Amino acid sequence: MRLEQNGEMEGVAASSDLSAEAIEARGTSWKHAIAAAAIMGVPMGVLSSSLLPLAAGALLWWVGGGVAAVVLYQRRSNNSYLNTRTGLRIGMVAGVVAAFIATACNAGMLLFQRHILHMGKAIDDSVDGNIRTMVAQMGGRMAQTTPEAQAQLQTYFRFLLSPDGKAFLGLSSAVTAALFMIVLASLGGALGAWRFAARRRPIGHS
Repeated sequence: MRLEQNGEMEGVAASSDLSAEAIEARGTSWKHAIAAAAIMGVPMGVLSSSLLPLAAGALLWWVGGGVAAVVLYQRRSNNSYLNTRTGLRIGMVAGVVAAFIATACNAGMLLFQRHILHMGKAIDDSVDGNIRTMVAQMGGRMAQTTPEAQAQLQTYFRFLLSPDGKAFLGLSSAVTAALFMIVLASLGGALGAWRFAARRRPIGHS
């Protein structure tokens, strides 16, 4: 009897888990979610790029854009169930779109400045100056290291001053900015779902 009762209880628990998953699956419209994330990701990316002087407020755009994507999805889909995990995913999609747009805008601006405005020398001089400033700031630390470590650092700095090194710096900066954008937009989406989205209701009201 106890085995049968335990089996029945396990079956009820499993069915309740499945019903919860079914509620979440039925309550999430990914068609509307991706559309809302894309709609908010485009202005997020433009505002975060070098096209506008508003890029200084990038952290605000990233978190706020994730929140706005969830709110827009909630209004467009009239969703009856949305948890923080789903909100995080919506924010992540918005962050990916924003990162792509911002990277494309920055690359386009750099090409325009270098080849149309003929500002290549000024750009290279600015990058060289930043690298030399970094080398000067680390000079005191280098004096305290071993000769082998100093030689390795000197080799690394010479690499950074080469065309390949400058390309590496540009690529690493773009990847770092994209990762920050995706993470903060995801957190914004989770925050939006927790703060603004509707909580669980019966499926019949969806």
